[in-house]
Amino acid sequence: MGWETKHNAINSRFKTEVADTQSVTTFYDNFPASPPDDTLWVNFTISQAESLQVEIGGNSGRFRQPGIAVAQIFAPVESGTKDAKELADVVAASFRAVTDAGVIYRSPWLNQLGRVDQWWQMNVICPFYYDEVV
Repeated sequence: MGWETKHNAINSRFKTEVADTQSVTTFYDNFPASPPDDTLWVNFTISQAESLQVEIGGNSGRFRQPGIAVAQIFAPVESGTKDAKELADVVAASFRAVTDAGVIYRSPWLNQLGRVDQWWQMNVICPFYYDEVV
């Protein structure tokens, strides 16, 4: 299982658990789109960190691949933060201490960035890792 498989699994989890259930417009890595003008929307990205070997055995080893998935939540300025914070709670609950498709999710946290152009932005950072045996 490589990066493509795990990347798709993480995106799929977000789509199933958050985007579809909350009916929120979501943009994924390298997805061409224009955000809506006046409603809540999300940009979902996934980044890998440095891989490390966690087990050695015979002719193989176990390699841990950590990373973070970030749900960047954008709400129109002057619309309040209630809807964005409620969505952030859904994201955090969907990625908190769960294993899905071989990806182990840890404890998400919220980073409120504040005003960015005409948007109020808050990010939910979802750390994860998965192991590969080669």
